[in-house]
Amino acid sequence: FLTGTDRLQMKDLNNMKITFCCPESWNERDPIRALTCFSVLFLPKYSTMETVEEALQEAINNNRGFG
Repeated sequence: FLTGTDRLQMKDLNNMKITFCCPESWNERDPIRALTCFSVLFLPKYSTMETVEEALQEAINNNRGFG
């Protein structure tokens, strides 16, 4: 989801720099978004870890068109 591909090699992971952004204007109903060219992950501020996990699973499982 974050990289725009469904597979990465281990050497790619070692050099990968991920930037996390939590926009103040977003709420937890907003979907997780990514800028795949820059490895930037936009995460709303979630109230619970369970909500974070659910949102991440939804983003990962709805990756049609990537890879």
